[in-house]
Amino acid sequence: MDISSGIYEFEIRSPISLLFAHLYYKHNTTNEGSFSSIINECCDIIDNTFLPYCANIKKTKAKYTLGKCNKETEKIPLTYLNCISKEDDSYIHSINCFNIPYSSTKGVIIVLFSSFVILLEVIYMIILTRYGYLF
Repeated sequence: MDISSGIYEFEIRSPISLLFAHLYYKHNTTNEGSFSSIINECCDIIDNTFLPYCANIKKTKAKYTLGKCNKETEKIPLTYLNCISKEDDSYIHSINCFNIPYSSTKGVIIVLFSSFVILLEVIYMIILTRYGYLF
């Protein structure tokens, strides 16, 4: 994306005009939003307008943050900070969780199996201490 298309998109979305319209019609005194939410909306539009697409920058230059682990899919979403990522580009959008959540099926199976093994070890130790002379 070159700078001319970024400026064209900025003109089309016109965040400054939108900001002044909200302030003129006193949207901050109604239930439609506070003054800070109106300013944040304007800043978000400006940021999104001038961010390049991730396909236009090198993969080594992309900066991202990790979200929270989704227990159902066992994936962590990636949010790119310095580019806009599309679903059809070659960038990774989620990674596997670092740990297995206890509430998932795998977590429950692992906890039950571990508890069963510990119980067997305790029984085996009791048998060895009580009847150890037979072995």
